[in-house]
Amino acid sequence: MTTSKKDFSFVEGESGVYSRIKEATTDGRRTRRSDYTEEEKAAAIAAMNTQGKKGMKYPKELRMNMAFSPEVSDFIRTMSKIEGLKMTAFTNKCLSEYISEHREVYDKVLQLREEFHK
Repeated sequence: MTTSKKDFSFVEGESGVYSRIKEATTDGRRTRRSDYTEEEKAAAIAAMNTQGKKGMKYPKELRMNMAFSPEVSDFIRTMSKIEGLKMTAFTNKCLSEYISEHREVYDKVLQLREEFHK
């Protein structure tokens, strides 16, 4: 059993509805541009928030899946709202402050790690 498209050409008639629809949907239709320069690509990626967007991934070493206690989770959620930051930005801010307070210890550990892996 073969199925074929039904012929509705008789509906076109005097009004030309289908030809007007076709004309309206093809005129000015935007086509996808595929010849972007590297600078244009970099600018577009930098301008776009990539979190949760398919195909837009950070390198694996920059992403972590972490679990927090209810108290810590509530603290992050509440304080990030107070500071007007997203939870990730707030967590990064807190960790950056902690790193700057403990910079000497962190640098010593990095030095030891580097010596160990030689």
